[in-house]
Amino acid sequence: MNIHKIEIMNVSVSIVLRLQDVSGKFSVKLRLGFERKSNFIALGIFLSKVEFDKIQRGRRLTPDQIQIKDRLNDSIKKANAIIQTMDRYSFAAFKALFSGEKSKRDNKLRNCFLNYIKDLQSNNQIKSSGMYQTALNSIEGYKKGLVLNDINNKFLKGYQEHLKNKSITTVSLYLRSLRAVINKNRDIVDSYPFENFKIPSPTNNKRAIPEKHINKLLKFSFIKDIDNLYFDLFKFSYYCAGANIKDIAMLTTDNIQDEFLIYNRAKTSKQIRVFLLPQAKLIIERYKNINNSFLFPLLTGTTPQYLYDRVPNVVKSVNKRLKRACEALGVKTITTYSARHSYATILMQKNVSIAFISQSLGHQNISTTQQYLGSFSDNQQENLMKKLIT
Repeated sequence: MNIHKIEIMNVSVSIVLRLQDVSGKFSVKLRLGFERKSNFIALGIFLSKVEFDKIQRGRRLTPDQIQIKDRLNDSIKKANAIIQTMDRYSFAAFKALFSGEKSKRDNKLRNCFLNYIKDLQSNNQIKSSGMYQTALNSIEGYKKGLVLNDINNKFLKGYQEHLKNKSITTVSLYLRSLRAVINKNRDIVDSYPFENFKIPSPTNNKRAIPEKHINKLLKFSFIKDIDNLYFDLFKFSYYCAGANIKDIAMLTTDNIQDEFLIYNRAKTSKQIRVFLLPQAKLIIERYKNINNSFLFPLLTGTTPQYLYDRVPNVVKSVNKRLKRACEALGVKTITTYSARHSYATILMQKNVSIAFISQSLGHQNISTTQQYLGSFSDNQQENLMKKLIT
């Protein structure tokens, strides 16, 4: 049931009845049809079907009904006039113009990305901001001048095809970055593009190595102190529940409380509490007399930009020594992340509770399980951690 159904720029405009209320009347709404999808704007008028039909016919109307008919006609005219001024139809933009509100945010994809990046930088998430900038560069390499509503299922499939020579990890990273920006601006997006689009997930390459290879690496040492410093970081990571190199580099004596290492993980801000094994304590002792405020002589500051520049170099230095050690021992070359995987896998093979392993790794996706199982006591943590070296 509609009044004055008109089509401009492939957008159909009409007045319809929608949603009957308890009084038996219907809300009168402006309907916008575009590409087989309808959107509605309530006009604040409620009519029965009989009243609506009578106004539509326009015969023997009461003064109030004439006034309503004029309002409906004015809404149609206003809608058509707005559509004619639009270079590209978007219901979100139309609705803002029709209601007399200015759009609160720019709908250009580039500017939405830059705003997101700015927020990350203001939150000291330097690495993440760099990844989003890389994703934006990739998208603009595929197509420039995009607005949010250009991102639809067809675009996503085309962009994914454009990235076919990239790794699945890279494709997933770019698409997840785009999805995050879309989600941040979802209220000004006409149709959510990721509704029926699945972002490819990279295969989880298992990076754990056999316990016998780990044991060989843990006994290995270099001649030069500088080599042993970086190699000790790998060992310390393994002995401390696969601690991240960035987190290790930022540790101070304040992070040692009684027999435990306690710190907030940089990536998630979640507190990690790990029982310090004797081997981990020996590594700490090895560097305690070096004039530095950190446990390890790796950093001279903690500003986000400094850490962004410095930490990758530390990781590269560790991986360089790992490669040399693996080659010398004749085992498969690994990286710093293998400490984390190997720690978890070896404890699992020793029948240690998966819940404990997940908790010690600082995983956040099993919070329900952790609450159900409760926390581990200090004695339990000590005994379970000692399984790593027995």
